[in-house]
Amino acid sequence: MTNLRDPVIWAAARGESAKADDASTLALTPVKTNFHRDITYLPEPEVMAKFNVPEGFAINLFASEAMFPDVANPVQLTFDNQGRLWVAVMPSYPHYRPGDERPNDKILILEDTDGDGRADTQTTFADGLHLPIGFSIQPDSSPA
Repeated sequence: MTNLRDPVIWAAARGESAKADDASTLALTPVKTNFHRDITYLPEPEVMAKFNVPEGFAINLFASEAMFPDVANPVQLTFDNQGRLWVAVMPSYPHYRPGDERPNDKILILEDTDGDGRADTQTTFADGLHLPIGFSIQPDSSPA
């Protein structure tokens, strides 16, 4: 892909019009893994029963992919000073190839509006992104 794109970039730098032809792009090499065991995702009640929590502490579920399907492949999260959870999600990661659907990575805000300790609303702060990493929340952050 780099060999196909390089002449196009140089042509654009010279003010010329050019378009890359991806027909000769090679298939991506499959990524081998050394992880060969089944992964079982337990329902919330079963997971909570497995925690051994010291006295004075508690474990609570604020949000999950089951509650908010857009929380697909979350890669970064932070809480702001209003208790909202900001989540960067990259559902198309790890690959974007010419011809694939364009990435629609997002930054989501999950908020508990009824005070029960669980997120109940989702706001899309930004979408149509590609690799949204490295964001930080400032004290005056608010949804657009």
